[in-house]
Amino acid sequence: MNSLYELDPKWKKLLVLDNFLGGLTVQEFVQELCKDQELNNTKNKDINIINGVSSPTNNDTDNITNNDNGNMNSNNNSNDINDTNNITSIETAEQLKNLDPKPYIRTLESTLKELQNLHVECTGKRSFLESQVYQAEIEHSKNVLEIIPEFSHLTNQFEDLDHDLTNVNHTIAPLSFKMEKSIRSKTSYVESVALLKYYQDFYENGESKALISGFADSASWKVKAKVAVTVKNLLVITQKVETKTLPKTITTTKAIQKYAQDIENSLLDDFNKSYREKNYGKLKEIALVLNYYNSGENVIHSFINQHPFFIDATKLKYVDENTGNMSEEFRNKLENPDIHTTFYHEEVVNLLDVIITTIGEESKIIKEVFEDKVTKVMQLFIQRIFAQILDPKVESLLTVSMSLSNLAYVRMLHGLHSLFAQFIKDLQDFFSTEYDGAFSSVNGTLETCYQDLFAKHLLDRAKYFDFERRSLEGTLMNKASIYNMEHEQDIQQRYLYDHLNSNVSKLEIMDTISSSLTAKKFQQLNTSFNTFIKSHLDKVNIDKNVSLSSTNVAAAATNEPSVNKKMDATSNFKLSLVDSMLRSCVESLARVMELVAQKSSEYSYEIVEVSLMGIVSSYIESGLEVAYSSLVKLDTPESIDSTPFNYICKSTEMLSLISASIKTIILPLLSNTPTIKKKVIDLTNAYLKRCELMTNAILLKAVQISSDKFATSLAKQKKKDYLLKEMQDQDTQPVVEIVYYLDHINKVTSQFLKGDNLSNFLYKIGHNLYKALLEHYKKFQVNSIGSLVLTKDIIGYQTAIEKWGNFHLNEEFSTLRELANLFSVQPELLESLTKEGHLANVNREIIGIYISNRDDFNNNGILSRLKSNLR
Repeated sequence: MNSLYELDPKWKKLLVLDNFLGGLTVQEFVQELCKDQELNNTKNKDINIINGVSSPTNNDTDNITNNDNGNMNSNNNSNDINDTNNITSIETAEQLKNLDPKPYIRTLESTLKELQNLHVECTGKRSFLESQVYQAEIEHSKNVLEIIPEFSHLTNQFEDLDHDLTNVNHTIAPLSFKMEKSIRSKTSYVESVALLKYYQDFYENGESKALISGFADSASWKVKAKVAVTVKNLLVITQKVETKTLPKTITTTKAIQKYAQDIENSLLDDFNKSYREKNYGKLKEIALVLNYYNSGENVIHSFINQHPFFIDATKLKYVDENTGNMSEEFRNKLENPDIHTTFYHEEVVNLLDVIITTIGEESKIIKEVFEDKVTKVMQLFIQRIFAQILDPKVESLLTVSMSLSNLAYVRMLHGLHSLFAQFIKDLQDFFSTEYDGAFSSVNGTLETCYQDLFAKHLLDRAKYFDFERRSLEGTLMNKASIYNMEHEQDIQQRYLYDHLNSNVSKLEIMDTISSSLTAKKFQQLNTSFNTFIKSHLDKVNIDKNVSLSSTNVAAAATNEPSVNKKMDATSNFKLSLVDSMLRSCVESLARVMELVAQKSSEYSYEIVEVSLMGIVSSYIESGLEVAYSSLVKLDTPESIDSTPFNYICKSTEMLSLISASIKTIILPLLSNTPTIKKKVIDLTNAYLKRCELMTNAILLKAVQISSDKFATSLAKQKKKDYLLKEMQDQDTQPVVEIVYYLDHINKVTSQFLKGDNLSNFLYKIGHNLYKALLEHYKKFQVNSIGSLVLTKDIIGYQTAIEKWGNFHLNEEFSTLRELANLFSVQPELLESLTKEGHLANVNREIIGIYISNRDDFNNNGILSRLKSNLR
């Protein structure tokens, strides 16, 4: 415990230099010191309370009393909480008031005193240690000065010794070279003597028993390698010695050659036997021996030739010439233009898996047996696989696919190309990860074999892209053929095409089409399209006849009507079909990008050209032709149905889909070729603009028909319709017909035309009616009763027009209604009427004509004067 003036021993132990504060921080030390003192005070207080020294103060008593009163007078929970808080705050204040600071001060003073003593001690030790360091530095400097002369002497001795060694080396090096040369000369001499002896044996006896026994009896590959080298040298010598003047030299050469061949055959037989027995140690020895003999060329070829993989190669590369080993399901998918995926021949997939497994197994043997020739052996092995197995397989499958269809051919080519690309990548990864560069050159061989395998098909346009183009043309034509056959008669009459070409200047095609596409270019496109149609016409007609005959037979068997029954004209004009066509185009484009990336921009433009021709020209424009034809062949204007407007709606959606596809798919691929990209944009805009002009022509035709209807109906107006003696309840015949037609045309168009297209179309019809009525009422005289009938007629037209919700039309027919008031208003009010409302903006001459048609015009001077003033 802390005494009043002296620290507790446990704190003194922490105020020493060796263990200052015992690992505590200064703040932690002070906190622990004060906490100890606080505990001491608490215990002393408890002792005082036990002994009765402490008693509640008056304040405490008052608090207790107040709390008791509060509890008696209130049951509110919040008051209880407040009372508790008051007690706590009062107790805390009381504790602070009763806190005695003297022990804390004395304890801290004692601590400070100890720290001062510690500081004095530390300062003394520091001074002592500094003096010792100074003395040590002086001693070190003296030692360095004493050692310098001795170190210089040792350095000089080392230099002298190095000089002597250099001189000795210069003296010994020539002797070493001469000795080495002498040893080589001696070895060469010994070998030469041995070679001459062996040659003499062959020359005299036709064989060398020493050489034969040395090779046959030895089990060491080093001895056999030495014999192989000797035989190799004998072959060189005998070629130089051989001469026709000594016939026996020729015989000797043949004997040596025969023996050399026997040795090699024997080694190769042993090699093959060891391979079958999987004796890889023996294989390695034989390979080393033959490597000394003829660089191991024959053993490498023997290793490859005897491999079971090539012995059974005929089975591996076999492809049925009729089916290509393809299942019927696979062939059907391969030719189905609506299935968009990469097609992999299952047999090829399995074959490549087998090859990868085989190469993985053989690579271990090759690395163990051939050592420094591993790369060459593996390269030859891979080249042999491609030449003997894979190339024939690919050629056979492509030939069979070509016999199926153009689409089957390009899909098979693409599938094989993708398969082999992954095959090459897998092998390259295998060699890189498993052997860490031991087969580094093999990756280049794999890439070369892969390129050579497909180069002959891809680099020649006639062997790939022409097939791709014809495939896409055929696919698009076949998809559009059902609709074209159904409406063949309407399409071939070309009403819309002829109308468009005969009104080029009127429609201002040249001002709206891109400057790079002229009318001549459009003519070329049309000619190209005609050729395109003609090339497929025979096939389409055959398919049509077969389809129709089979359908009619089935209909006859079931007593159902044949296909000649009239169907919905737009039933086969579907957005889904255009989507299907675009998918085929994207599939072709993807193949081009992958197979011939170097020519992708050029070919992509042609793909777009074929796509627009096949989708827009052969399908969408055909639909617009049918729409226009339906208007041309109308019996009466009332027979206009929703057909042409349905075509316009669907064609607009189709063109939007085409435009979006080109923007999002094709144009980003051509970012690096701005010239081709611009050509694609110009070509697309030309087709879209042409369809826009065709659509406008259809709508203008509908407007013309409507105007003709108005003229026909208004021609039925009788001269006496507005010169009546008594009021009639019935509407005049023109009003009945025209109002019915207005409701009809609004109903059939509002389903398919939206927004501005609908508004502009209806405005054109309504405006033409307004102009026709404006002129029409100039022809009739009107009396007071007839003016009521005329006003009623105009209200009928106005009511029908107001249903369209077109502000401009409403204004025009309001003007017409106010013109009708000119027939009914009192003469003296006419002048003010002509200066108010809509009539204030109407041509004065028109107002004069209307006024002159009043039946009282000639009898009323006011009217005559008014007409004169209007001029």
